[in-house]
Amino acid sequence: MGILSFVTAICILNLHSLAILANDYPKKSSLETYIVHVEAPDGQSFTQSVDLDIWYQSFLSTATSSSGEGPEIVYSYHFAFKGFAARLSPDDVKALEKKEGFISAHPEEKYSLHTTHSPNFLMILLNTIHHFV
Repeated sequence: MGILSFVTAICILNLHSLAILANDYPKKSSLETYIVHVEAPDGQSFTQSVDLDIWYQSFLSTATSSSGEGPEIVYSYHFAFKGFAARLSPDDVKALEKKEGFISAHPEEKYSLHTTHSPNFLMILLNTIHHFV
């Protein structure tokens, strides 16, 4: 009987340890990264990037999701087009669509490298320093 009690106690402790680890493991985020394209109001020009960043921030809601995460700007575009990359939930995207100046929001697409020969093709020697005059 002593061994059976010992094995049972070990099993219970192991299950308890697994439950503790499961609670400590980070939950999968409900937020995804979106590229958001916006347009400035008529007659509005932004002379400083800080003004542009503040305007971008105004598009995001202050609400947080059930996991405690809120929308967050990851990157602000200042030159190529007016827009930003942000971590958003589907509800955040729906709220953005209703705001004046919103053009589009697309989920981030990740691409993998399809070549390993580009340095050779471009005649780049790795681990060397080139000085062009």
